[in-house]
Amino acid sequence: MESKRYGVLFYPIINRVEKTGTVEIMAKAKDARQINRIFERMGYPAPVREDDTAKKANPRVRSEQLQRAREWCQNVYRDG
Repeated sequence: MESKRYGVLFYPIINRVEKTGTVEIMAKAKDARQINRIFERMGYPAPVREDDTAKKANPRVRSEQLQRAREWCQNVYRDG
């Protein structure tokens, strides 16, 4: 097992409810480079870092959605 060779601690997370057959791996952030290297040696592609500018481009969307949801709930309970 590759993880024992490199001394990396990880935790497999199996979703037993959806039964998709996939396993998520949780590890410490400091071991990310080693984990990525292990997966590459096993034949999996290295993960691609998301673009942070896309996340920060529209930060008010969530608050606007919450505001619309509040207004909708107020209308439903006031009229209902």
